[in-house]
Amino acid sequence: MKIEPNYPGEIIILVKNKGKYSWFVSDKELWILDLVKLENAYRQKQNLPGIQSVQADDERMGFEILTEKNVEHFLEVVKNYKVSYSELKEFCDLHNEIYADCCLERSEPAFYINFDEKSFHSYFDEPGSYEYYIPDNWRGYLHIDRNVPKELLLEAMGG
Repeated sequence: MKIEPNYPGEIIILVKNKGKYSWFVSDKELWILDLVKLENAYRQKQNLPGIQSVQADDERMGFEILTEKNVEHFLEVVKNYKVSYSELKEFCDLHNEIYADCCLERSEPAFYINFDEKSFHSYFDEPGSYEYYIPDNWRGYLHIDRNVPKELLLEAMGG
């Protein structure tokens, strides 16, 4: 595991693409799907004119708007952040053994991004409204209860 979950900074992301699930641990900012919408929201608050494009840095360069059309290439770029569910569970179990605290936030995804259904689900309870910064024709959801459906987790774990 390149990065350990450290909520709210480094989070777990569950991605579904072409019927397959992948788990990632990375900085949450990496998974803002539409950086143009994010920038325009900031510019609107500052009473600045809107823009049509942005130039991202690092892993997001060329993926300023991340959609089902370019996700496969993006997943290749961020493959170093990919983890298995067993790695996550092992980390959580060890953390719980050492610190004797609940590791729930560390073991469940803060974002579930379904590229097949064009939906972004945020279980992230910190400020950010990531579910607003999604591509056109996508649906964004904020799940206030922070409970990831157990059926989804079982399916994603292959069970």
